[in-house]
Amino acid sequence: MTKPEKASHAILRKSLKMKIATNTPASFYSVTEHEFVLLGTAVEDVSMIVIMLEKGWGSSSIEKIEAITHWVSTYPPEVDCYIIGAETTIPSIKVSDYKHATRDVAVRQLCNEVLRRSRSIGVRGEITSRYLQDIIGCTED
Repeated sequence: MTKPEKASHAILRKSLKMKIATNTPASFYSVTEHEFVLLGTAVEDVSMIVIMLEKGWGSSSIEKIEAITHWVSTYPPEVDCYIIGAETTIPSIKVSDYKHATRDVAVRQLCNEVLRRSRSIGVRGEITSRYLQDIIGCTED
């Protein structure tokens, strides 16, 4: 590679560097070219939001869910938001047996905020999918 080619690649890499807001900035590999900032900071100049959820959102997690929803809502609506690690600990496909009204409202509000910014919420498992569709009311559309 010639010197001008190396220089243009360096400029391109630098221009692709993103500032990413997340609730767990320490979870991301430190050698990345991107800058990870704590959710709620750098509101005016982030490229995207990445939320990492802990496993099993029980009733003890309602305040965390509400806090994440609040901080996501402080960013401009054109900033994409992605959820990583959404996994339920509901042990059965009969998700209606595991309703928790306050938690379910908080999860729906978080889903609404994410869907305001992104076209979909991806899920891996059938139980999580059933929960989001049957309990929370998110459709596949």
